[in-house]
Formats: sequence, C-alpha cells, structure tokens
Amino acid sequence: MNAKTETPALPEVQGVRTRPGWRRVPALIAIAALLLCTALPCVHAAEERVSLTTGHVDLRIDYDAARSNLLEIVVSDDDQGVELPAASAILVVAESGRIELPGDLPPLGNSGDSLWVIPQSQDPGIVFLGLSAEQNPGGIFSGAIDLRLIDVRGPGNFFFWQSDLGSLNFFFDSSNGFGTDDSFPQLVGGHSHGNWGFTTNGIYFITLQAFGQRIGESTNIFSPPTVFEFHVEPVPTNTNSFQRWQLEQWPNSTDALLIGPEADPDQDGRLNLEEYALGTDPKTFDRDETFTPSIDHQAPTEPSGVEIRLRMRQDRSDVEPTLVAAPDPAGPWSPVDRPAEEVSPGGGASELHRILVWKVPFGVAPAAVRFYRVSYQLKLSL
Repeated sequence: MNAKTETPALPEVQGVRTRPGWRRVPALIAIAALLLCTALPCVHAAEERVSLTTGHVDLRIDYDAARSNLLEIVVSDDDQGVELPAASAILVVAESGRIELPGDLPPLGNSGDSLWVIPQSQDPGIVFLGLSAEQNPGGIFSGAIDLRLIDVRGPGNFFFWQSDLGSLNFFFDSSNGFGTDDSFPQLVGGHSHGNWGFTTNGIYFITLQAFGQRIGESTNIFSPPTVFEFHVEPVPTNTNSFQRWQLEQWPNSTDALLIGPEADPDQDGRLNLEEYALGTDPKTFDRDETFTPSIDHQAPTEPSGVEIRLRMRQDRSDVEPTLVAAPDPAGPWSPVDRPAEEVSPGGGASELHRILVWKVPFGVAPAAVRFYRVSYQLKLSL
C-alpha cells in the first residue's frame, strides 16, 4: 500500500531565483511550493527507549488522587524493579513466539496461518507480559478497572485472550473494529496474564485506556489514551516511521482528516507527508520565503539548465520524493526522467538533513514554460 501527496502548484513565475553572482536563466520556469526547513527540525527527537525482550513485565494501572490524571497506565519491569512511561518502552515479541495454527480458530485465523504470540504461561525466551492493578489501595473502587482497547495501528490484527480448559475467551479483537466490548476487567489489587497475538510481523502501536468508578460516584474516572509500541520480530528494515511521527504529533487522534498524509491541519499549504519529509511543524503555519528551494544554473558560463535542490530529513527513508513537471499548473504532471543525486549539505548544515539535486536541462524552445513540483510517496510495505 502506498500513500502519495504532492506540493500544490503556484501560478507562473517569470524567471527563477538564482544564487548571488549567477546570471538569470533565459527561460521561464514556474516552481511549485517546495518548502524547505532551513532551521532546526520542528519535530523533537524521541527520547531513548528501553527494549523489553524477556522477563516479567506488566502494564500496570495506577491510581493517585493527587494527580490531575487520577489513573494512568505504565510499563513495570518487574524483574528490574523499574517503572517506565509507555513512550519510553518497546515491547518486543520474539520471532520464537511465531506459531502455526493447528486448525481454523476464528478470529485468529485458519489452519496453517502464522500467529506471533506472547503466551499466557511464561516462556523464558519471550517477554512475559501481564496486566496489573496490584499497587492500588482498597476501598476506592466499586468494582474492577476496565482496560479498553482504543486503537491499533500496524500491519496486521491484534488479539488478547485467555485460555481456560480448551476454550478461548477474547477480550481484545482489532479485526472487527473497536468498542466497549474490547475490554478487560482488571481486579483492583490483582494481576492477570493472557495471550497477546499478532497476525504478522512488524511494528504495532496499541492504544489502551483505563476506566474505573469510585465508591459513591456514578461516573467513571479514566486514564489518558496510552500508546504502547510492540515490535513483532523480524521487524522489516524498511519499516515506515510516518506512523510513529503521527502518534508523536497527535497521540490521541485517529482522524484521517487531521493526521492523514494528505491532511493540512495548519492550513499552510504543506501537507502532512511533506511536513514529515522536511521536518517542519504540521501544527504551525510556517510557510514563508525562508523555505524556498535553491534553483541554480548547472554552469555559470553555459545556461544549459538548472539545479533544483530539496533539503529533507535524513531519517525519512520511508518517503520517496519525485520531481514532476507539467506545461501548465493544471497538468498533466509526469515524472522528470532524471534521478535525484544526493550531495553533501555543506555550509554547516544540520547532519539531520540530506540534500537532493535534480539537474534539469532547458528544452529546445528557450521561451517554453515548465512547472515543477515534488511528489512525495509513502512506502508502507511492512
């Protein structure tokens, strides 16, 4: 599956911008709005995270009457006695957890299908992942705390179930959408284990939220929606990070009109996929001439063409930029038959960026007008 977005075309430009000391190009070239972030990247680097591959780990629901968020869900590394925020941990599902279904087991799959499982019973080679509300005081809640599945983003489906004398009791099932039935009742002061299943390998972002009702009250208190990152091995090397960027920018939203690659929530004309590729802020209107691309002669003495330069983030390997051209802003647009060359940023530019250069020759007719823009394609093959 691929997602594709393009920079919008601008009206015809009479001439092009050149570097100081260079002659103007004796042809008319119209350039679309290629906005290049020349300042520091607007997306903050993620903090260093801990990968939990083995040992006893719990997703623990904590209550604290002194906090503004009365409930929260954290990662507890029980073997190390360490508590981590969800954003600081990666839960790894080892490749040794892959099984083949012995028969048709809906909704898990059909006979022979692969399923990656963190099992209900401890396996020393796989993380032993449980649910817990053990450290909460008694006499606060009128019943169990419901842990609900809010969202799953990843290459396959996710399930959580318990096995009891041959029967499978499902609590989370992402294959049929999300509702109040995607809920696990965790007893206050209790601790539970079940089977965590994934239908294919790759990276999953699983959003959980805890709900509870205190004694004498008629409404629930609840935790913030909390995203947990699972790496189901083997994780492909081309795993896209656009999903992670979406979660960093909008951790509590799944609205495609806000977070989708073709959305423009800040209304600056730069779509989310372009903001991601360039390292600009999708929530701030920051479009100005500072971000205009560099357009130069190929040679100062021979006006044979121009160089079109694009500065984008080094770590955006899941985005493929393509230069496209058209005789008119209305199109038709077609790829320029010249691959981009990567050059050194130079000039003390940030190591977080790389510079792509397209060398575009002039046509036979010097007065011809060509419009150029960059098309961004997101590679989502996991």
